[in-house]
Amino acid sequence: MKHPLGRKDISRALRESPRGVTPPPAEAFWDDFKARARHHPQHAPASAPQPFYGWAVAAASAILLVGVGVGSLHFRSVPHADGSAINSFEVNVAHSAVLILGDTPTEGTILWGVDMDTESSAGEST
Repeated sequence: MKHPLGRKDISRALRESPRGVTPPPAEAFWDDFKARARHHPQHAPASAPQPFYGWAVAAASAILLVGVGVGSLHFRSVPHADGSAINSFEVNVAHSAVLILGDTPTEGTILWGVDMDTESSAGEST
């Protein structure tokens, strides 16, 4: 459907139309505005909402839990086969003592050399 007036016709009609009501002076406008505003109480502006940092705490906790989980997997001892045992051992460097410790939770055995002189066997291989 086509408009009876084109763009140029509308613009010419607006220019030729009589001017409506002239605006009141600024002082009178603001006096009237303030008088009307007194009838509508204004509440104090709302405070800005506080940012929610819960997502950051949740993300940090998740990263920490994953890190602890992966870290604990790294430091776990490998379970030994049933019936494995240390039948004999030989320390090829000077030492003052060797401790044999049994780790009950992991069912492992730890050999601990005390005061070992690693420089005395630097050229030797076993």
